[in-house]
Amino acid sequence: MAATRPRQRFVHGLPQLLPLLPALVALVLMGLVMFATDHIVGRALEQRAEYRVEQVAQSYADQIGKMLARRAAELELLGTLSNTGLPPDALRREMERLKTASSAYVWIGSLDRDGRVEVGTSGLLEGESIADNPVFINGRQGLWLGRPHPPLMLKTPLEQANLAVPDRVADVALPRVSHDGAARGVMAAHIDAAYFDQLRRDVLGPVHAQRGLQLALVDEQGAVLLGGLKDASGEGWRSVMSARPDTGVVSTGNDGRQHMLSRTRVVPTDSRLHIGWQVVASQPLEAALLPVAQLERMVQWLGVATTLVIGLAGFWFSRRLARPYSQALAKMLHDTSRLQAVLQNLPAPVYLVDDDFRVVFWNLACETVFGWTAAEAQGRHVNEILPSASGAQERDGIRAEVVAGRGPWQFEGHMLRRDGSEMWGEWRLIKVLGADGRSFGVMAQVNDLTAERRVREQGEVFEAVIKSASDAVISVDVDGRISLFNPAAERIFGHAADTMIGQNLDILVPDAERHHHRGYMQRFAESPVTTLPLAVGHVRGLRADGQLLELEASISQVMVRGQKLLTAILRDVSERRRAEQAMVQYRKELSALAQRLLDQEKNTTQRMAQTLHDQLGQTLSAIRFSYDAFSPRAIEQLEPAQQERLRSIGQLIEQAVLEVRQALVELRPPLLQEMGLQAALDNEVRVRSIEAESVVITLEVSPDAEGLRWPGEVEYAAFMIAREATGNALLHACASSIELHLQGSADELRLWVSDDGIGLHDSLSFGRPGHLGIVGMRERAVAVGGRLTVKASPSGGTLISLVWATVSATVPTG
Repeated sequence: MAATRPRQRFVHGLPQLLPLLPALVALVLMGLVMFATDHIVGRALEQRAEYRVEQVAQSYADQIGKMLARRAAELELLGTLSNTGLPPDALRREMERLKTASSAYVWIGSLDRDGRVEVGTSGLLEGESIADNPVFINGRQGLWLGRPHPPLMLKTPLEQANLAVPDRVADVALPRVSHDGAARGVMAAHIDAAYFDQLRRDVLGPVHAQRGLQLALVDEQGAVLLGGLKDASGEGWRSVMSARPDTGVVSTGNDGRQHMLSRTRVVPTDSRLHIGWQVVASQPLEAALLPVAQLERMVQWLGVATTLVIGLAGFWFSRRLARPYSQALAKMLHDTSRLQAVLQNLPAPVYLVDDDFRVVFWNLACETVFGWTAAEAQGRHVNEILPSASGAQERDGIRAEVVAGRGPWQFEGHMLRRDGSEMWGEWRLIKVLGADGRSFGVMAQVNDLTAERRVREQGEVFEAVIKSASDAVISVDVDGRISLFNPAAERIFGHAADTMIGQNLDILVPDAERHHHRGYMQRFAESPVTTLPLAVGHVRGLRADGQLLELEASISQVMVRGQKLLTAILRDVSERRRAEQAMVQYRKELSALAQRLLDQEKNTTQRMAQTLHDQLGQTLSAIRFSYDAFSPRAIEQLEPAQQERLRSIGQLIEQAVLEVRQALVELRPPLLQEMGLQAALDNEVRVRSIEAESVVITLEVSPDAEGLRWPGEVEYAAFMIAREATGNALLHACASSIELHLQGSADELRLWVSDDGIGLHDSLSFGRPGHLGIVGMRERAVAVGGRLTVKASPSGGTLISLVWATVSATVPTG
């Protein structure tokens, strides 16, 4: 009886304690809400601030890298044009066009090898020497970008030309090299530093939305080149400069406030330009965490009010409920068998250990989750049947608290099942006291978190992959409403993710293509196809600023919670498409230039041949006629030595006539104008065969090409290519046979020359250094719109082929 009195006192005192429980629960809930607000929401906003700082730094660095790569590509194109013999006025017009197209340029100029300006925009500095300037000294070594500096060299010329003088400029320069590798000078440009600052302001956005966010452009040592960072020293600055790029760093600045900083390298895309510039972004943490402080104040007021209401209501309700159930509660506490039956059949694992942590109770759920039966677990130490998979330090710490305190305790554990598999769970521990108040063990309830943890880890990995992807990832439902918009999509389309969720995908599609796009999405959603890979289709997108985008797209569809989602992966190829279009235009202009040069060569050759025939040839014929008439009578009157001298003069006259005839053959291919390409090639083969008796030279003409005539410039280019290829084979290939093949129709022509010589290495298929034979053949092919191929012959030796076709004909690519 004495042993039951404390339990009776507890049972009788329980009705007085129960009314206090609701108020205690409300207090605990308010504490949990305050903790969650301070730690979870605060951490989330801090992570968001870190992400925003990293994103802004990456965006600014990406904008600068793309701009510098484009400027370098434009200068390389100007350098190539200057090497084609383009007149200075035409080159200046191209420079002016580039300067007008981009506000980044202050001045563009072409320098000769001595550092004297040959051509410059607006005629500035032309004829002046800037050989001592770093732009010339460094430009000769390779593609180079200088630090921003005052425009000392350009200030006076700009003022005299009534042009705006920038505060600072950055120099870009590269060497001009001729086709044979010889240095011809430097192509240089000055970029306005204000252009970089404008890019910075565009990336930061409106002032009211910046929340103290700042950007700066720095060099490799951390010296500020451009930007608005006021604190560019101290421990925080050193920590961000030493940290890994694209990583947020929290540090205390000279002003005593904590700042989030991030550093990103500037890397010009698809360019040989290598620079050491970096972008640093900074934001005060107190500005980023301002919403947390406001939320905490609101929660405190709401928590106090809620605690009072719940406490008063719970007090009244608990008092009403406690009276009729007091006797039933006391009876249930004494009914050990009933309590054990309840614990045995609980769906969650529950076990009881004694003060030595040996198992005394093990319910059915424990057998299912941990793999040990109740008989096997009985009496064993808990460490033996539930070994820790991540070290026993945390468990030992909890165990020490259990021995010393009354609990309850809660912790997450990483354990091993009987079969060795891992499991994660949430343990809730409570010390069990006897009627005398002494402990006789600890009861543990386990919530198995293994499946939830694996799903969470997979979700974290998926989220990290999506956020770090360089391509835009956008998910929509079958109605086109956006549910996923990753950071790359924000960068490419210029829309913030939080403003795009729930919007229709049509906002990212140009007006003219929306109807077609909706139909395509609907057909794909209804099709059994689950994935179309990247680059299968090119689509056009619309940025927030109205700019059209060229995109490569892949699309897939999945079912998520019974709803079909369509996910598109989009790659921005706008710059690449513009570069391809510029290259096509450049090739057209180069082809036209080559055609004009070859036309001038042909006309010059014809005039030279006509002059040789009508003037020098006629003069030599008259000399020969006079010599033949005079020599028979004069020779009898001369001494023997003079007679021999007269005969030598006759031989020299004969040699001069032969050389003039040979020059006429070289300058004006025989039979080409009168009888066409086939007859001219046949005559060339016959002449070459006589000159090279040890080499077998043959010409094969297909039946469909017999007697055909092509445009004069095409026949002339084909004949000169055949002549050059045959001559190269005779001089360099050590061949025993050379074959010429001619095929074609009225709309196309195919000519190839093959030999069985030593062959040509693949690295020399575009020509030998210092030799212009293959280069000349390619230029002749390009000038008439044809394609020349030089490669190793399947049977050994070298194969040179020319393919030409009219615009309406189809030229095979093989």
